[in-house]
Amino acid sequence: MRTEAPLTLWGTAQETAARLPWSWALERIQATEDYWLVTTGPRGPAPRPVWGLWIDEHLLLSVGSTTHWRNLETSDRVAVHLGDTHEVVVIEGTARQETDEHALSSMVE
Repeated sequence: MRTEAPLTLWGTAQETAARLPWSWALERIQATEDYWLVTTGPRGPAPRPVWGLWIDEHLLLSVGSTTHWRNLETSDRVAVHLGDTHEVVVIEGTARQETDEHALSSMVE
């Protein structure tokens, strides 16, 4: 019994496409508070909507998903993207839980 829907992709890779400047992406990152966080675990990718802010060259995300926390125990690699499907911004990197009260209070009023 199949438990996953088939996925069909079309199009071609755009290796020669011009890169957009970081300022273009940063403008969109700073203009939203809604992001999609993707972690990966034994069952595959886990995308979840999260709230966040771009502060001091870092993305601070409010994560309540137990799936994300479980996945982050084994891999700190994440992808974050905005909800816009026309002006796409995807950030790939590493995540860590901030527990320092002073650091957190300086980011949140």
